[in-house]
Amino acid sequence: KVFLYFADRQVTYKEFNENVNRAANAFLSLGVKKGERVCFFLPNCPEYLYGWLGLAKIGAILVPINTNYKTEETRYILNHSDAGTLLVHASFKGVVEKIRPETPSLRTVLSLGQEKEEGYVPFEDALWNSSRELQPTDVGEQDLCEIMYTSGTTGPSKGVMMTHEYWVINGYGYSHPMDVQPEDRLFTCLPLFHANAQGYSTLGALTAGASLILVERF
Repeated sequence: KVFLYFADRQVTYKEFNENVNRAANAFLSLGVKKGERVCFFLPNCPEYLYGWLGLAKIGAILVPINTNYKTEETRYILNHSDAGTLLVHASFKGVVEKIRPETPSLRTVLSLGQEKEEGYVPFEDALWNSSRELQPTDVGEQDLCEIMYTSGTTGPSKGVMMTHEYWVINGYGYSHPMDVQPEDRLFTCLPLFHANAQGYSTLGALTAGASLILVERF
C-alpha cells in the first residue's frame, strides 16, 4: 500500500520502512549514537521523513531548524542543542557556511541536493548505500525523540523536549478523534520543522494506516 505521495514519487509502507532503516544505518555509520542531537535544515521532502524516523529508531534526537532562519537563529539552535551532526539542503548552505566556525560541537555536516563537496557528506550517497535491514535498538517510550524550538517571540527560542511516547500519542490523538480510516489520504503543505505536519499529518496517517500527501510548500 502507498504510504507517501510526493511529487511524482509513490512510496509504499514497506519501502518507507526500508528507507527509514537505510537512514538509521547511514547515521550509525557516521558515528551518530543514542542521545546525540542531529539538526535538520531542510525543506519538505521524503528524506526529511526517512531521516527523522531513522534517528528515532536508533534513539538519536532530531532538532528541526526553521528554514526561514538566518545566521543568528541557526547558530543559536546549533549551539544551544549541542548538535553533533547537521543535515542541510544545498539551498541553505550559505547560512551554514557563515556560522560553521562558530559551532564547535558540530562534527559532521551532511548535504542534500548537491554533488560531493569538501567538508560535506552527501546524504543521498549515505542513504542509498546503506542496508535496508536494521538491527534492534534499545529505545524506550520515555527516551527523547525530538527537541523542537519555539518561535522565540518573547526571547531566545526554548527547546521543547518530546519523547517517543509523546509522538505516538500525538498521532493517535489526531487520527482517532478525526476518525481517519486506512483508505483516507491526509494532505499537508505545512513545513516538517513544525509540530503540525509531523504530529498530525505524518503520524496521523501512520497510526491510522492511511496515506500522506506531502508537498514542499503552500
